[in-house]
Amino acid sequence: RTPPLPHAMMLGRSRPRWALGRLAMGFVRPPVTATAAAAAAARPLSTSATSPPTTTPDKHMAPLRYGIDPAKLPDQVLDSMSEPVRRVLSLDNARRSEVTRARVQRAIEAFQEREGDTGSSSVQIAVLTVRIEALREHVEKHPKDHNTKRGLEALFTKRRKLLQYLKRKDFDEYREIARALQLV
Repeated sequence: RTPPLPHAMMLGRSRPRWALGRLAMGFVRPPVTATAAAAAAARPLSTSATSPPTTTPDKHMAPLRYGIDPAKLPDQVLDSMSEPVRRVLSLDNARRSEVTRARVQRAIEAFQEREGDTGSSSVQIAVLTVRIEALREHVEKHPKDHNTKRGLEALFTKRRKLLQYLKRKDFDEYREIARALQLV
């Protein structure tokens, strides 16, 4: 005795209508076709053959994850660092929050007037600009995230007020910071 056919099969459809909707929303994986299987088989397992040759490490390389500064590491550590370790520590593989944190730290170092300065107007404007750029990327990717849009508008307002204050108090520094951060 054969099992009864699902209702969708009786109507001539290969899948029930609700399954087609779930497929469109990405809940159900589409069936693997012969071309997808062939493309997966043709893909190399190792990327070492296709990746560009590594350059010798130098002290001016980009900052690494977990707060590791290559400029503070001894040369022998940088020379002995393997490529997989270098990739793991690279900011290319970091979360978006880690990348933003590193950019904020670089902005602070670039605009601080003295060691440990995080509260001057120029540093605050630079930090707000980095945060605005990160949130702008997020809002472009998620246009219906209204809470983030609201937070972004608040950051815009805060930066605008700081720029107005700086313009009133020190016009030369205002022009310098506006040019450096490409706000003009």
